[in-house]
Amino acid sequence: MTKLCLRSALLAAAVFLAIAPIQAQDGPQLHDKTIAPQSQPAQKPATPTVSATAKVVNLLATVRDKHGALVNDLTRDDFKLEEDGRPQSIKYFTRETDLPLTLGLLVDTGANQRRVLDQERTASYKFLQDVLRTKDQAFLIHFDRETELL
Repeated sequence: MTKLCLRSALLAAAVFLAIAPIQAQDGPQLHDKTIAPQSQPAQKPATPTVSATAKVVNLLATVRDKHGALVNDLTRDDFKLEEDGRPQSIKYFTRETDLPLTLGLLVDTGANQRRVLDQERTASYKFLQDVLRTKDQAFLIHFDRETELL
């Protein structure tokens, strides 16, 4: 992988990590900064910050190349971690490849699909049966004039 692609992937990972939930030993606390009252000139809304007091913070990242393919041969040295602009060491690094899935199916059950509903039902059932493992979760939403979580 070229340096430019790696930097792009790392930038994408950093953006993901910046908005991803952070899990810590002492739960994170969300601090919202107050926004100026309506009578004052419009100001850019403040960005909420997350702070945590912990010795270990877990960060999950998925990295893709510029073609959208997963990059799964990265090591600890391919990542740069900073806190308030100061470099931080990465003490623990693992590649998780067998994480649980949460999968949703959206099925059109409108009048124009009535003739193929049995085929949709069979295909959906087979897909879920073939893909889901015991640790995975799935949900099904059907829609026609209304939308319903089944």
